[in-house]
Amino acid sequence: MGGGVLKDGIIEQAGARVAGWTNNIGLAAATTTNADDSIKITGSDGNALSPANYGWVAVPGDTAGQVDVLSITADVTLDLTGAHWGFGTTGDLTDQQLVVYALNDGGTLKWGVGLMAGRELVTTADDETIQSSVTTKPKVLVNSALSGSAEILDIGWFRANFDDTGGAAEDLWTVQTGSGDINIGGNFPIIEVMWVFGPSGYGNVDTRVREYDTVGLDIGGSMTTATTANNGTIITINQRGYFSCTRAERNTSSGNASILLTRNSTALSSDPSAQSIANIVAIDNLTTTEGKAQFGATVLLEEGDLIRAEDTSADADTDVGNSFNIIMRKVG
Repeated sequence: MGGGVLKDGIIEQAGARVAGWTNNIGLAAATTTNADDSIKITGSDGNALSPANYGWVAVPGDTAGQVDVLSITADVTLDLTGAHWGFGTTGDLTDQQLVVYALNDGGTLKWGVGLMAGRELVTTADDETIQSSVTTKPKVLVNSALSGSAEILDIGWFRANFDDTGGAAEDLWTVQTGSGDINIGGNFPIIEVMWVFGPSGYGNVDTRVREYDTVGLDIGGSMTTATTANNGTIITINQRGYFSCTRAERNTSSGNASILLTRNSTALSSDPSAQSIANIVAIDNLTTTEGKAQFGATVLLEEGDLIRAEDTSADADTDVGNSFNIIMRKVG
């Protein structure tokens, strides 16, 4: 479409070729089965979208570096019940933030809901039309299956309460409708934190990788943590961005050791400090006389990067205060 359409003396679609531009797009809580269990894409004034009251979205183009302007002529409602993004069986949530996406699927406008703001693409590995299949953080609940990787635009975000098992339905969401609970625009508050503590030794196979038995904080969708007896604790990065990685270690029972935070380590059962500097996020030296260390760095991490806490000597103290955490600072 062109740069604007004159209607009733107003240039209705002014700015249509500007990336991120929207016209007549709003969000509202909706009810599919249980009260406010859904989010609805509708007209900006609350009136239903239709061929006579359509909306427009300027999304990243199918051709790199271009913008596609796509229209929506009917409301789209996404029922959230059954989707859990990995929160299932872990307890209830209050005011969980979820993002609404416009997706450019080869020139067809589709809609989705997910955890992560600032994404560039959604692949067919991550889109789901069945709520019960939305079981991990990178997953996106979509109104229609994608035919291929789709460019993505954050349309807005909302808060919802999550009832894990005890409500009217399994994995039941209730969209909140108070002031500031439903928002249009790309001003999603990125607060992403992963904090693990309580070390219980090392992996049985990856013998230099620390194992932590407690997840203290797990906020947002940009990181996933997993601990196994063989491999220790690994934090997986789900989205490219700048992350502040820090580690605290107290040691009173062993000799000198270098302690590290590593990225995609190639030395899981041997001296990790001897590998390429590209695999080392941060490093410090711990001695019995020093007793403790706290160190870290802010780095650009890529989707799929694996972050570990490693030691040159597999005999560090198991003080409960030993921990490491990662905070997302900015989408890359």
